[in-house]
Amino acid sequence: MKTIGYLGQIDKLCGVPATTRNWNTIVAIVRILKGQGKKGR
Repeated sequence: MKTIGYLGQIDKLCGVPATTRNWNTIVAIVRILKGQGKKGR
């Protein structure tokens, strides 16, 4: 259930609903927040 809470926080941070909620999207958001961009592809 923590995941749902975290996704809600992402919604608030971005100011828009994060409608695409699959793991690829979550991983991309984490990489961006860590400053790694598209590394690892």
